Amino acid sequence: MKIYIVTFEPFPHGMAATNRILHYGRGLVAAHTDCEVVIGQRTEFYDRVRNTEAKGLYKGVPFIYPSGHIYRSKSFLKRRLDDIIDFFILLLYLLRNFKVGDRVLLYSSRSFFTILLQLICRAKGVKIAKELCELPFATSNDSRLNRARRAILEKYIFPRFDGVIAISNALQDYAMQMVDASKIIKVPILIDTHAYDDIVAHNHPRPYIFHGGTMYERKDAIVSTMKAYIKAMNSLETPIDFILAGPQSPHHDELNEMLRQSNLQDRVHF
Repeated sequence: MKIYIVTFEPFPHGMAATNRILHYGRGLVAAHTDCEVVIGQRTEFYDRVRNTEAKGLYKGVPFIYPSGHIYRSKSFLKRRLDDIIDFFILLLYLLRNFKVGDRVLLYSSRSFFTILLQLICRAKGVKIAKELCELPFATSNDSRLNRARRAILEKYIFPRFDGVIAISNALQDYAMQMVDASKIIKVPILIDTHAYDDIVAHNHPRPYIFHGGTMYERKDAIVSTMKAYIKAMNSLETPIDFILAGPQSPHHDELNEMLRQSNLQDRVHF
């Protein structure tokens, strides 16, 4: 049995999604399971290159860009053409390599691709699971188009997965609306603690909580998190600061008013 982690994220270097995929791969390798990360399109822009190899081994995890290319063109039209070509090369690669009993962990919410991949998996006797680390299409702009795309996933695609891996209780409950509970497991945030062994502690006078990313209530629950922080500070004897890094929040005034009322302005740093 081989497990294919299929994604359109950059690999092995990238952001949070890339790190989670890497940790899945490292866990599988540590469990002596044959696995491979398969990246479905070119990910590196000419002015921002994080990855340079189309195939390799990183921290013991095999990976491949089936098209053999990782660099995106400067031309908008050429990028669109390359995406289409890479899309079909990816499907062909999986179709050729799948064997009965293999498994797929899908880290993508692309509806058309997912439908085709589910059909290929059924034809080849391969089980497919969905990685659910956030609400599909949960961008800062919850547009009508994104809601429609999410509705298609929920009605036609999710029920056809053989399993779902959710990152939180809330997403586990969300998946249970479409998939039998026996097919869902929760795998919380994954982190390599050894990566921080050699980092010198930040010269901050007090212990602190750090939030890096968006500051939207709908996506990252920043207002609710601030309420929880204020509640905790009212009951804890140890002073803890809250440091937030990211674009200015649309809730900026609301957050500052909450801090003013709780007299915690000097503990929270934007």
